[in-house]
Amino acid sequence: MLCAGHRADDVAATVGTAYRSLRVEYSEEKAPLGTGGALRFALPLLRADPVLAMNGDSFCEVDFLSFRAAHAASGASATLVVREVEDPSRSGRVEFGEDGRIRRFVEKAPGNGRGWINAGVYLLGRAMLESIPERRAVSLEREIFPAWVGRGLCAFPTEGKFLDIGTPESYVAAQSFFP
Repeated sequence: MLCAGHRADDVAATVGTAYRSLRVEYSEEKAPLGTGGALRFALPLLRADPVLAMNGDSFCEVDFLSFRAAHAASGASATLVVREVEDPSRSGRVEFGEDGRIRRFVEKAPGNGRGWINAGVYLLGRAMLESIPERRAVSLEREIFPAWVGRGLCAFPTEGKFLDIGTPESYVAAQSFFP
């Protein structure tokens, strides 16, 4: 399922209805709904529980089988892949305990030194997705994840490669990131 908004028709025309062995479907926003609103809008079309969701403007190398096993073993309502970086100020800083439970989530806050960030890969329980307000723009990073702290929100640390192409400079860097 691709959540698409601006130029959704162009995305559908480029990607089509299949990618290798995967069937591709679309949830098209008529007005911008934000990261949380887009997922909430797509929920009736999604059949999985939990739902695997990934940001479209970043890449994070993840062992998905271990990620799924850790999510199930923890009893989490939602699990975020986190990655340690030198400067977490461009991303959501994630603080979590040894048990993996997230204690604090702060989006794009200045900070000193290394820190764990939201890597844009999530396993989200349907009940949690149903708690996202409907028919309005909602930010997962600014509204939802901070509100879910203490409600079964867990971290899954990875050391895999990570790239966020959210700036023109990082988009240019992406050209040499992938062989």
